[in-house]
Amino acid sequence: MMKRISVLLFVAMCAGAVWGQEDANTNNSDTNKKMPFEHGSYVQVMNMVGIGNGEVMEVKIIQTVYFDRWGEWIATEVQSETNTIDTTKIHKLNILKGNTYWDIDLIKKTGDVLEVPIEMIKTLTNWENTFTSTGMFGAGMKMKELGEEEYLGYNCKKTQIKYAPVEPKNRKQKKKQVKNPSMTMESTTLTYGNLTMKMDMKLNIEAMNMEMSLKTISINLDAPPASVFEVPGDVKIESVDWKIEE
Repeated sequence: MMKRISVLLFVAMCAGAVWGQEDANTNNSDTNKKMPFEHGSYVQVMNMVGIGNGEVMEVKIIQTVYFDRWGEWIATEVQSETNTIDTTKIHKLNILKGNTYWDIDLIKKTGDVLEVPIEMIKTLTNWENTFTSTGMFGAGMKMKELGEEEYLGYNCKKTQIKYAPVEPKNRKQKKKQVKNPSMTMESTTLTYGNLTMKMDMKLNIEAMNMEMSLKTISINLDAPPASVFEVPGDVKIESVDWKIEE
């Protein structure tokens, strides 16, 4: 069950990541910009509770994201604590510069670096493509715009997403249909450009229920120092080849 919850946590994080490139530029005309601001930083807090099969897992994640060049450079420091029978703590740093990605464990002082294909970056920065490409959701996903709402002084778009499995109409839909037909999901998201400001999600799969909330608690539009986009000197880095199965 805990492995399954970890997968769902990934899904939840993807759902909170972005809402599609067509809205990435609330104040800008260049559709290639990945962030609605040229540079800055923001802090997000995510809380998740998963209950199923007599087990309870609580996760709290605090991430500080630094960005520059309209999101071409992003450094994310993640601190998380997972409580089940034992308590597990994680402290990581993820850096993306262009299509070069570093995944660093700040506790073990180790990390990997790899070149991520541009196509994959585009997939992971588009909400709908993320789910269709991973096969987590199929034709039963519905999105509805609920107008606008102010949050942290920004006029945000409010969106509701629901998923319930449906019978595929053809072979193509069947191939992309959700891998677990008992999964249902509902979320409400506030986004400014493609920056998630707030999200509440409920997800059910088999005998497990998960509730998650994500909130951006602060935004700073000062340019971050260049050092935050560099690998710490005491970290050992190994290169990894990225391979995509056809």
